[in-house]
Amino acid sequence: MGCANLLLLGASSMPMLLLGFVFLFGAGYGTISIIRPLTARAILGEESFGSKSGFLAMVYLSGAASAPYFGALLWSLGGYDLVLCIVISLAFLGLILYVFARKLAIRTG
Repeated sequence: MGCANLLLLGASSMPMLLLGFVFLFGAGYGTISIIRPLTARAILGEESFGSKSGFLAMVYLSGAASAPYFGALLWSLGGYDLVLCIVISLAFLGLILYVFARKLAIRTG
């Protein structure tokens, strides 16, 4: 999804990039909806998986609910390019945190 947003960032100068954005964003969102619970179980374990998964969903849904407000706030401060740059940065930060959490889960066994 971060790569999709990179394409969206460049779409103002090359509108054909919108096709790649739509494909990558849709594919990313579909993949994440499948992989999210599998990753949570692999990293957090199977014990009390329901409560752990519910907590993660609460955090995710809180972010999704507050995103329009914060997106509008960022847009008013620096325009839509600022919003996209921050979204891209957060996507790659999420990737880094995932790799760190996965290594930690493997180490602790």
